[in-house]
Amino acid sequence: MRPKFNAAETSLDGGFTVIEASAGTGKTTTISAIILRLLAEQGIPIEQILVTTYTELATAELRGRIRDTITDALAQKRLPFVAEIVKRVTDRKQFERRLKIALQSFDEAPIFTIHGFCARVLADRAFESGVPFEAELVADQSRFLNEIADDFWRAHFYTDDTVMAALLRERLTPARLVELLNQLTNNPTLRVCPAPENRAALEKKITELCRVGGDGEEVTELAQRLIVSLQAEFCEWARAELRRRKTDRRVQSFDDMLTRLDEALRGVGGRELQKSLLERFSVALVDEFQDTDPVQYSIFSQIYSGSDAPVFFIGDPKQAIYGFRGADVFTYLEAAKVANRRYTLGQNWRSEAKMVDGVSAIFGRREDSFVIEGIDLAPVTASGKADTEALTIDARRDQPLHFWIASAGDRARVGKVVASEIASLLASETKIGPRKIEPRDIAVLVNNNAQPVGIQRALSDYRIPSVVYSAASVLKSGEASELLQVLLAVAQPTHEKIVRAALATEIFGFNASALENLSCDESEREATLNRFADYHLLWRNQGFVQMMRALFIAEKVRSHLLFWRDGERRLTNVLHLVELLHAVCVWRGKIGRGARLGMNMNCVWKATKTRCGSLRFTRAKDSNTASPFRRLCARNPGAGQRNF
Repeated sequence: MRPKFNAAETSLDGGFTVIEASAGTGKTTTISAIILRLLAEQGIPIEQILVTTYTELATAELRGRIRDTITDALAQKRLPFVAEIVKRVTDRKQFERRLKIALQSFDEAPIFTIHGFCARVLADRAFESGVPFEAELVADQSRFLNEIADDFWRAHFYTDDTVMAALLRERLTPARLVELLNQLTNNPTLRVCPAPENRAALEKKITELCRVGGDGEEVTELAQRLIVSLQAEFCEWARAELRRRKTDRRVQSFDDMLTRLDEALRGVGGRELQKSLLERFSVALVDEFQDTDPVQYSIFSQIYSGSDAPVFFIGDPKQAIYGFRGADVFTYLEAAKVANRRYTLGQNWRSEAKMVDGVSAIFGRREDSFVIEGIDLAPVTASGKADTEALTIDARRDQPLHFWIASAGDRARVGKVVASEIASLLASETKIGPRKIEPRDIAVLVNNNAQPVGIQRALSDYRIPSVVYSAASVLKSGEASELLQVLLAVAQPTHEKIVRAALATEIFGFNASALENLSCDESEREATLNRFADYHLLWRNQGFVQMMRALFIAEKVRSHLLFWRDGERRLTNVLHLVELLHAVCVWRGKIGRGARLGMNMNCVWKATKTRCGSLRFTRAKDSNTASPFRRLCARNPGAGQRNF
């Protein structure tokens, strides 16, 4: 059994320390306490304590919590662990002076995402790292991956004969090539094996066997060898080609920053770079260490191995088995194996005692509950904090865990059953402490992105509001398709069929009867077309966002969308889409292409939503139609394009 880490008392020795922290055991509090002790006990300046985590949100939270902890220690408000740390201080004046200096210098505290840390190092030490000074950072490199896969496909398969085309059509698609390249970019340490075979010889043999009616098993075996060989050939070429194209275009992705820093540390000037980083960051704390990959671990290992600098890896290894955010569970296990010491956090501050005991009982029934050797459930006890405001149903505390077993035939009803149970809880006297529960207190976890739709629909039948958190793009929503219809009508107000299609959307709210009446009433029909003509002029003369604002008000779009049970979500999606398009208008203005989107040019626009929420547009060639939005497409890595 591994010892428990005490934030106030455990010695902060040099070398690598792994702290395993299950959910709710105070990981962020522990990081804050370690930093407070480094400042107070060892006098290490705040600007020399490197803290990395994975997301910008987590970085902001860490920064705030660390600052609050230092402030609390000075103000003597005394959070429990702060009081214990302060009690051990022997020189009060020196303690206060160190903390005041830390607060004054806090803006210089190196608290980064892992990618932010690499970007800072590469920018500050461009000569040692070999990164171009003006390299543009791209948040989404999917367009490069698709471009390379398409080029390889065109170069190797467009001229194939019918036999080869039939063999390869389903087995090796551009989407499959993109998937392979994604794996290579996520983990640059992967080796490709087996090596490519002689393609011409394999194709010749397959063709001959097919023409003479040869053995089917032999043809299948040869075809499989050919496909494996082609995949290996693609991987070898694409890995080098991707790097070459990015270098030529002076761009780099987040993964490139990690790879380049790792390569710089391994290169000719690596020793000098390692020495300068060790002097700059004399202590390192790596949050969410379960999300690490071989490259990230290699960077910290090269910087701090062989030194006596304290390095703390904090994370939950149980989460690493799911491979979130490219995590490699075996990298975590290797790091833990070579660490100088391993601890656990043994107290849960978030859950009720019965919940903690229940989860421990379930996963404690087997020694291999998490399948992979080296990952287990460290003993955890509840702090009792959550029990002071426990969940009660009709004034009684229920069992913490309930299991519903559904047969294969009942799975289609699961969404309705879940919604019914939630409705029952909300209608009963279910409370958290003295407060009656609300929909925002309840979360539903699902296996895939297809399931939330059914559950949300079932909840809406009970008029229970809900929000879906998923990786799905707003550009793939029904509102995106409808907004496109509206924009087409505004762009071409003289095309009555296009205008009628826009009126039939939920944005305008016309039903079949209203559309029929419009056809019969000549004056109303003319007035409607004139309104679209006015929107057209407003877009052309004053810009996209002014036109959309006028349309929203005049056509009462808000009330039309809020009429539906999920109206808030529909309205939010439409507003989000308008914001994205407006952002493109601003971007075009900044690069000198005009801030108005599409009204004065013959184009077809392809829109790609990048990870940072922006849209990229590319001018198409020789369009014969005057529509500014003939095609609005969302690029989905590995799935080509989708037309709305």
